[in-house]
Amino acid sequence: MKRSILVLFWVFMSATMFAQGGIDVAGIVLDEQGQELIGVSVQIKGKQGVGVVTDFDGRFKITGVPAGSTLVFSYIG
Repeated sequence: MKRSILVLFWVFMSATMFAQGGIDVAGIVLDEQGQELIGVSVQIKGKQGVGVVTDFDGRFKITGVPAGSTLVFSYIG
């Protein structure tokens, strides 16, 4: 069952630019109680197969994100 969650996250965007014009986006995904969520999928909307999964501390880093993109967070649990 797909669980609807309130995702609180801190997103830190670096100024590092790539040849493709993308940026690095990193952050931590937390649940309603402030606990880190493991295994949350973070993808660039509209880019099939481009994404990462949060680690044991709820952290993620996705590189080469085009300016103006939307990140999609999904969690099944």
